[in-house]
Amino acid sequence: MLVKTKSIVLSKRKYSDNSLIVKVFTRHCGVISFIVKNAFSKNSRFSQAHFAPLNLLELTFHHKNNSSLQYIKDLSFYRHYENIPFDLAKNTILLFYNELLYRLLFDYGADERLYDFLENKLIELDLCDKLRPDTHIVFMAALARELGFLPANNYIEHTPYFSVEEGCFTSYPHSNDEGLDREASRYLSAILSAVSDTGTQQQIELPQKTIRNKVLDILVIYFGRHNEQLCDLHSVEIFRKLAEMIN
Repeated sequence: MLVKTKSIVLSKRKYSDNSLIVKVFTRHCGVISFIVKNAFSKNSRFSQAHFAPLNLLELTFHHKNNSSLQYIKDLSFYRHYENIPFDLAKNTILLFYNELLYRLLFDYGADERLYDFLENKLIELDLCDKLRPDTHIVFMAALARELGFLPANNYIEHTPYFSVEEGCFTSYPHSNDEGLDREASRYLSAILSAVSDTGTQQQIELPQKTIRNKVLDILVIYFGRHNEQLCDLHSVEIFRKLAEMIN
């Protein structure tokens, strides 16, 4: 069956001397792996540059259900990033998104709503004029909503502590790797409100960097409870210095 579909590049790796294995999240077929032959040749129709992290491509290919590797018949960029390649902070966030999505969507099926959400978020990152230091944290919450495991936002005076185990706010504090203190919990609650249907990111009061890092760490742990491949995100350490790049 000949398929033409939008796609988001998740990964590429060298295969043999002159070929690549490329994994992409397609809008119509979910995650598909392709073998790209002669990718290192100057005369190749499909070069390594096409498969940079989270590139937005339109692919045409013959989808064979009994094959683990497909072959690309044709491809083109359906949108080039205008700012991300030239903006250190945005590019760093893109790499974080890339690792997160590669692990979450490793063998994910077709989900057009999720694809459209990710496409919109990537374009939003590319075009935004003022980048908030917690853009990546808000993205994680919004992604949890799309995947169906957003924590319950029951934060009130009597339940001011977020619990990873409970997936909601509780009346008692937890250890550092199981929950958040009052201040960080209040910030997370604001984020959860912002990613709801009625909220906006502008409603979030930006706390100090130590609080943001606490929430980032706990979200990584929380995501790991829903997908074991996310227990150790290598790119998280980059965000210890991210605030210094974003003003």
